Amino acid sequence: IGRSLRALEPPFRYPRAAIESSLSTMRQGQLTLPAASMAPLESARRVLTEAGVPHTELRGVRAGDEVVLLLFTLTSLAKARVLETLANHGLGCTTPAHGRLEVLEVLSSTPYARRGGSGPRRRRVRVSDRTSLDEIYQRIDETFHFTFDFVLTTAIASTVCAVGLATDQPIFVTASMLLSPLMAPIMAQTLGTCVGDKRMVYKGCRNECAGLLLCLLVGSLVG
Repeated sequence: IGRSLRALEPPFRYPRAAIESSLSTMRQGQLTLPAASMAPLESARRVLTEAGVPHTELRGVRAGDEVVLLLFTLTSLAKARVLETLANHGLGCTTPAHGRLEVLEVLSSTPYARRGGSGPRRRRVRVSDRTSLDEIYQRIDETFHFTFDFVLTTAIASTVCAVGLATDQPIFVTASMLLSPLMAPIMAQTLGTCVGDKRMVYKGCRNECAGLLLCLLVGSLVG
C-alpha cells in the first residue's frame, strides 16, 4: 500500500518557501515619483536601503510626464514601519510633487521575501510590527456602509434572534450575533474617534441606529 501511495505522489515538490509565503501576507509597494526631481528619488532609495528592502526602478511616462516607478515587496507586519518612514520623508503623500504610493496584496511569491535578503534565515518579527493605519481604515470603510448586504444580513440576523427568543433557544441568539454586521459601524465610530474623522463617526452612528431600528422592526414582525 505504501508503495502504491508513493507512486501517486507528484514528480515535484512545491517549494517550502512558497508555502511559507502564503502563510504570511505579502504587500507590493509601487512608489511613483517625478523623474525631474532627484531629491525624492534619493530619499526613497535611502529609506528602502536602510530598511533592507530590495527594490526595482522602472522609468516611463504617465500623463505626459516622465516618472520613476519603485517596486518593492514587504510583509504585512513590516509594511507599517516602512510606509511611516517614507511618509516622514514626504514620500507617498497626497502632494503630487512627492509622488504616489500604491500598496497591492501579493498572494504568493517564490522565493520567500526575507528581510535583509534570501537564505535559510529565521524571519524576524518585532513587537513594533503592526498593520498600517491606511489598511485598517480601508478595511473598516468597506464594511460599515448602509448597503444592500448590510440590510440583508441585519434582517437575517434579526430573524434568527427573534426565532431563538420565541422558541427559547439560546443557540439561535448566539448564531444571530455571528451573523449581525452591527459591529462594523461600532468599529467605524471607534476608528473615526481615534483618527479625528468626524464624517466616519457620523456615518457609523447613523448606520448603527438604522441597523437597530431594522432589528426592532423585524423583531416586531416575527412576533
